[in-house]
Amino acid sequence: MSDKPLSQSDIDNLVSRLSASEPAAPKATATAAADTAPPRGATAPPTAASPSKGAPPPPGPPPQAAAVDERTEERLAELAQRLVKVETSLARLDRLEKLIAEAGNTSQLSHRQIQVVVNRVQELNEELKAMSTKLQGTLGYDVYHTFTCDKCGSQGLVAVLFKCTKCTRQSWRGWWPRK
Repeated sequence: MSDKPLSQSDIDNLVSRLSASEPAAPKATATAAADTAPPRGATAPPTAASPSKGAPPPPGPPPQAAAVDERTEERLAELAQRLVKVETSLARLDRLEKLIAEAGNTSQLSHRQIQVVVNRVQELNEELKAMSTKLQGTLGYDVYHTFTCDKCGSQGLVAVLFKCTKCTRQSWRGWWPRK
């Protein structure tokens, strides 16, 4: 037999031939003929289509033929349903493979995007380190945490006098004790 799946029309033809009152001979193919040919030297058993010599042809299909035809028809209907399920599953698998391929492409894009973000975060980290180093060199850096008064011992209570260079108004900025 061929590995090629049967189409719906092939299945319908088989069912209609089997349900007919006279058995119809299926189309023979070179492959099917080679698969069913008797070995050399052997004779083929007599069939209903070719009665043995001297015997009168049967008047109609044997009584068991109707039951066989019904069982064959049921079996073919069952096989047709299975074939539809297999074809549906194959189509679903094709869709899933496409979705997986698309997801793979998406994850590659996401991986590239993540790499760009990681690189940018590293650049920002380097800039912050440089700014912190420069800030540590300024007057008053971290004075709140490091200042201790020599006279009273208070920690972090420090203020600086600021002067406006336009109007010369002065004001204090800093941390005072809580009242």
